[in-house]
Amino acid sequence: MLLHRFRVVSLLLIAAFLAAPLCFTGGVRAEEKKKKTELNKKMEVMDEGMKKLKRTLRRPADDAQSLKVIAQVIEAATAARDMVPAKAASMPQADRKKFIDEYQKGMTQLIATMGQMKDAVTAGDNKKAMALHKSLKTQEEDGHDKFMESDDKPDDKNEK
Repeated sequence: MLLHRFRVVSLLLIAAFLAAPLCFTGGVRAEEKKKKTELNKKMEVMDEGMKKLKRTLRRPADDAQSLKVIAQVIEAATAARDMVPAKAASMPQADRKKFIDEYQKGMTQLIATMGQMKDAVTAGDNKKAMALHKSLKTQEEDGHDKFMESDDKPDDKNEK
């Protein structure tokens, strides 16, 4: 009987030690959720869409899904274009207008390229759509370098 109680207590202690890291990381995740702006949410929609497109553009059978995702990305990008990146708040007033104008120009370019991708998918030219996707990834990297705070940038090593 004593041996049985010892085993039960030992198992409970082991379970508690294994669950402890989960308890501590939950607070960090809740903190991350609190600081997300509406712009961050739109950018996440766009990022998820780009990941889906990387898969669906390869298969002509998935063109309907690709068109749906393209529409979602265009919608999110259009909304995000009218928002202001958090980095603008830390800039001198003299540079802020130029910064915001460049951001909006970049978002407009992204929307235009997504429109070209939509046209390519509709025409059945998936190779062209994949090439446009690749150019969008380059635009994305350049945009993140210019317009995101360094602590807001996604860690590519963790995402892959």
